[in-house]
Amino acid sequence: MKTIDSNILRSFGVQFLQAYGASFENASVITDHLVDNDLKGVESQGAMRLFEYARFMVEGKVDGKASPVVQTLAPGAFLVKGNQGFGIVAMQRAVDQILSTFPNQSMAVAAVTDVGHTGRVGAYAEALANHNCFGCVYGGGGHKEHPSVAPFGGTKGVMSTNPVAFAMPGMEGIPLSADFATSSSAGGKLRLAQRKGVPLPAGQILDKHGNPSTDPADYFDGGVMLPSAGPKGSGMGMINELLCYGMLGAPVEFNWVLTAFRLELFCAIEDYQRRSGEFLQIVNNTPPASGFQSVSYPGQFEARCADRRRCAGISISDSTAAQLAEMAQAKNLDIPSCLL
Repeated sequence: MKTIDSNILRSFGVQFLQAYGASFENASVITDHLVDNDLKGVESQGAMRLFEYARFMVEGKVDGKASPVVQTLAPGAFLVKGNQGFGIVAMQRAVDQILSTFPNQSMAVAAVTDVGHTGRVGAYAEALANHNCFGCVYGGGGHKEHPSVAPFGGTKGVMSTNPVAFAMPGMEGIPLSADFATSSSAGGKLRLAQRKGVPLPAGQILDKHGNPSTDPADYFDGGVMLPSAGPKGSGMGMINELLCYGMLGAPVEFNWVLTAFRLELFCAIEDYQRRSGEFLQIVNNTPPASGFQSVSYPGQFEARCADRRRCAGISISDSTAAQLAEMAQAKNLDIPSCLL
């Protein structure tokens, strides 16, 4: 493993993406997102995506200089067209557009289309929650290009990972954030497991013959992911497909719907903070099970991880560091010594 300071990684990432075709503005937004994910311990949506994004630009799958265009459909309702650019940029624009309607609007919704990879979708729900909103994100629509997930009871992929994310304000500025694929895993986590050479938990994939497997290589050799929690994840994934394909049409990768409403619609923020804090303290005070030191709510672990990594640095696998260094060298970029 290599360890790199987050500020050094951020500076390198911006230069790296620019060298492969991104505008400075887009490279900055994307790198900030990826570094934040690595700080929070979400490696599958961190620096390992840099070389993947560079290849997307080289292969013409994504326009690194594209700017999203916002169309107002109705008061508080927006369509954000990404112009085949990076989804991270368009999703951030959608969040900003929703927030710009408050306090004049109490609710808002934005659909995002014509975009490439969007990174960690929980980040966008959290950004809404940070402004005293209930934030939701729904993704899908890629069943034709990415049929990677079998429906409940099936052995053939008919939809993609179709993630969802929900967030509410939590304690001490840390949102409660539930962010998950409706499949048993996410594609990035399977790639990370394969890169690290580690087995998967049981119940995540079937091989190409329909047999259960824990070897990530079996998934990439024609296997499929299973839905999360059986019929529950399967049903949620299908809802996302109808929302993001049936309603929004064929995507570049995925289409997205973001919604938010202000909590002040229903209560004073002080009352919400008191009641939610009371409940979340109960969660934190729950006696931990065997193998756990404490109980936290979703979002707390990531926030504490980020605090540690800002001081200690971000860990990057040797294979990821080597690939980044090789691609940076091809563009005559200065390579941080910690990646060598």
